[in-house]
Amino acid sequence: MTTKNNIIGIILLAIPMLVLCGLTIYFERSLNTCQGLAHTMRDIFLFALLIGSSLLFLIIQLYKIMTQPIQRLTRMIVSILLIALVIFSVRFDWKNSQFDDVLLSASSDTESLNYGELKLLNKNDYYVRYGHLDWSCSTTGLYEISFDTLKLKGNPAEKSDGVLANNYLIESSHLVPIETDSNFASMPVVLEIERPK
Repeated sequence: MTTKNNIIGIILLAIPMLVLCGLTIYFERSLNTCQGLAHTMRDIFLFALLIGSSLLFLIIQLYKIMTQPIQRLTRMIVSILLIALVIFSVRFDWKNSQFDDVLLSASSDTESLNYGELKLLNKNDYYVRYGHLDWSCSTTGLYEISFDTLKLKGNPAEKSDGVLANNYLIESSHLVPIETDSNFASMPVVLEIERPK
């Protein structure tokens, strides 16, 4: 087998791992998503496929390193780099890496039936996560603050079925929902402002 064919073979074996790493990063990084039992099962399935293909790739490469002296160094370098990429894509917290410079963070009790969480990401964007006992969803949008009122655009009250409000009164330690709509199944929750540690 020629050197060119060996390199093509290594690349073809690596493609499934690269695709699975990309899918893992894509699903983990998204801020506009829902998470429930089906999504958790998808994540477990992707993780199992990624680990399985990584082990298969590593076994094949180790076998070829031991039995074929051609391209031994190339195979070792590619194997180490791909395994490092797999470990990095699985271990790195992609979603929370986007919350490094949060201006304000507030949340309700996550043990309650309905819960909400709000983060002001910068001067214009917010991130909200809301849910019930067995699922949660998150979305982003724009906000503005005028005096002591926080106005969230994008209608998070409707998206969260009333768990969150569109407007909040900013107090020293809480965000209090201003308007409530009786059309929703639940009432907006008061969010406690989290102080930096």
